[in-house]
Amino acid sequence: MKKLSKLTSIILSLVLAIQISLGVTCMNVEAQANIATVWVVSCTDGLGHAFLVVENTSSENIMVGKYQLAAGQICSVGTFGNLKDGKCLYYNAEKYCIINKYRPFTPNVALHEDITDSTLATLSNTIISNTSWTTLSNCSTFAEKCWNSFSSRKLSAGWIDTPAGLSNSIKKNSGYESNFSISGSCSQDEVKYQSSKDAPAAQCCSGTFSVLESFGSSSSVS
Repeated sequence: MKKLSKLTSIILSLVLAIQISLGVTCMNVEAQANIATVWVVSCTDGLGHAFLVVENTSSENIMVGKYQLAAGQICSVGTFGNLKDGKCLYYNAEKYCIINKYRPFTPNVALHEDITDSTLATLSNTIISNTSWTTLSNCSTFAEKCWNSFSSRKLSAGWIDTPAGLSNSIKKNSGYESNFSISGSCSQDEVKYQSSKDAPAAQCCSGTFSVLESFGSSSSVS
């Protein structure tokens, strides 16, 4: 009887260990599930422009930098040196231009990667930490830093960062896309700017929209 009791105890212990192991495995799989797709896009028209596009492929809201992106939606992220809210970071400025036909940002090349929640956190931290624009640390610098913060396919915008340099680097990777575009709708309410690491994502002024809407008649972007 004592032997039977001991055997039962061993079996129950094994069953419990298996359940715990399966539970941990399931949690790991869930934690590593892809929740978004990120594109790095580089346009060589005129002075050129480079930026990121993030699609929320999950069923929940996610944070891209300091911008809350709803499930199934897309946002663009990039820095500009000629918009009225400052030489800083902008959310959905490119999306606003493309969808409302002010500027298509083509010809361009793009590279994409699916990312997990933990990878998104890394990307968001990089976005928040790179909110300024200067001649030598410009839109292509921003796009390169953000992409390289999470991807094993490292990119370079050249020894002097330019969209053309970033485009050449993107083309060295198999599976890159040409003339990437965005569809859907984009209102002014979706376009935000972030002036510093500690600043919130704020609504843009009318002057910024005037510049964005004039891009179609100008080759000067970033």
